[in-house]
Parts: sequence; structure tokens; C-alpha cells
Amino acid sequence: TLVSLTMDGDGVTVVLSKHLGQLTGVDLTIASACLTKTVIGLTNAKTVIIQAENSDLNGAPQIVMDEEILLLLDNSASSNN
Repeated sequence: TLVSLTMDGDGVTVVLSKHLGQLTGVDLTIASACLTKTVIGLTNAKTVIIQAENSDLNGAPQIVMDEEILLLLDNSASSNN
């Protein structure tokens, strides 16, 4: 649930309910990337700061993302053949 959204220059801070803090690993990464892409698309922001209300996100108080950080690198299929 969206708690607040604050725009400051080229940045947007999004605070979601504490339930976001229950996500970890790839689930948190995908949720953060999707949220970032949506916020950038709607606001033209350059940076998105994601926070969970009264909760850390994977041990950190916030996640800072921008369009350059959206790619998930999967090199599990690469080989040296």
C-alpha cells in the first residue's frame, strides 16, 4: 500500500506499507525494479528512493534506483565452450 510519494527535483521518494519489508532477494529486486520503472514513467524522475514504513528493506533503510540500475544480470547460461 502506498503510504506517501514525495517529489524533490529529479528524485521521487516512495514509502510503502511495512509489508514491502517482508520481501527479500529476487522478489524485492523485481518489485523495486517494477516500481521504479512505473514511477519514472509517470513522473519523469531520474532517481527513485523506495522505503517501507517502519521497516528495513533487506537490512537497509531504503533502496535507491534509477533507469540504469533496472537490469537484472543473469549469466547462468553462459559457458566457456
